[in-house]
Amino acid sequence: MAAVIYTHFHIYSYSLPFTRPIHSMNQILTNRNGLLIQLQIDAGLSAFGDVPPFPGLSNESIDMAVKQLAAAGRKLVGHTVNETKSSHPLELLAELETILAPEERLYPGVAFGIESVVLDVLAQAAGVTIAELLARSPHFQVKTNGLIVGDIKEIPARAQQLIDSGYTCLKIKVGRGDAAADIRMLRDMNDLIGPHIKIRLDANRAWTLKEAVHFARSIAALNIDYVEEPLQTPELLKDFAETGLAVALDESLDEKWLAQPPEGVVAFVLKPGINGGVLDTIRFIKKAQEHDVRPIISSAFLNAIGLKMAVMLAAAFTSPDEVMGLDTSSFLAADFCRLPVKIKNGILDVRELSQNIIIPDKLIDKVYSC
Repeated sequence: MAAVIYTHFHIYSYSLPFTRPIHSMNQILTNRNGLLIQLQIDAGLSAFGDVPPFPGLSNESIDMAVKQLAAAGRKLVGHTVNETKSSHPLELLAELETILAPEERLYPGVAFGIESVVLDVLAQAAGVTIAELLARSPHFQVKTNGLIVGDIKEIPARAQQLIDSGYTCLKIKVGRGDAAADIRMLRDMNDLIGPHIKIRLDANRAWTLKEAVHFARSIAALNIDYVEEPLQTPELLKDFAETGLAVALDESLDEKWLAQPPEGVVAFVLKPGINGGVLDTIRFIKKAQEHDVRPIISSAFLNAIGLKMAVMLAAAFTSPDEVMGLDTSSFLAADFCRLPVKIKNGILDVRELSQNIIIPDKLIDKVYSC
């Protein structure tokens, strides 16, 4: 590929309405707010990246992200990429970040947006998908679980809808109310759906050790893939491991547990844009694989642009047999895509996502200058 010069960098804000209120970390959200960045190169190609801070999960606010993006954009415009046959796009990203933020790390959402948009324009220039740019033999169909949120009374009917649509793995939020009611619901569902459907649970650190142990023992006979973040005090996971119920780490995941996962942990749930950018997410995936822990790429209600990048990472770096956590697009009443994101039989198509992005002016709230 010939040298590429970055010529224009733009920042926009958006506020996409949810189809229903979303409960997150003791907050009720009605809109998915974030930033888009647009990068153009001298060949006339252009791409968008998503900067998706999420209340309660992200370290940065929208205002903090805008400030860092504006500074990065001023350095990015005019920069030339001289790619050689031996250089890998990830090496180019790492080099670029030392230029954009030499004295401080980019915020996770900012890193995700910038790294995504740079990879997108490089992939366009090379005539391939981002997944093909990153890996020699990516898979082009990515499995995802079906996500169920809402009133406990609605869960069985929603589960049946997802199963009828071809999903083989469901993720259910638990721990928000009466544990006994959650247990009854799961037992009833187990009888309804049968043994071929896997269930993932997400407790969002709702329980004490005693409560979590009781819950685990009460559902021991059910087909549970894992429970995500069961404990208010994650340091007690070694004691919870005695229940035999597998655990996934999400918001508790840190460098200590990347280096040595606690006993009983079978999966890392990775949210690009929250845990880190593209480079950090790839590092987390490789760390997980070193420890025989399953990397699960997940979406913090990403729009179609952010979702596209998350799917590309799954396609390039995870097993085609693994089920990701990327079924969140249906929770957005408006999105940056020509057609609603299609999930057929629990599968996202990489090429289809690549061709489905559009930016309607009506979805842009504000334009920022660099």
